[in-house]
Amino acid sequence: MLAAAIFAYPSLLRLQILGIVAGMAVLWGFNLLRIGALIAIIAWAPKTFDFVHMYLWQTATLLVVLLLFLVWLRFERRHSAP
Repeated sequence: MLAAAIFAYPSLLRLQILGIVAGMAVLWGFNLLRIGALIAIIAWAPKTFDFVHMYLWQTATLLVVLLLFLVWLRFERRHSAP
């Protein structure tokens, strides 16, 4: 979703690629955090796993993607040629 949003926005290709690569790195770290938290939930509160996995983390992931796109937009506006 992040790559599609960045590519859909009219910008320089190098800024788009930079945004996607940086976004992938942040999302990779976010997913490590998510997986670690889900492992802890399975160990300590397995009955809540489905709720946390299906609702909380999916919503958080969408918010992180939106936030990354907004951060990229700010970066793009500062570095695009006026």
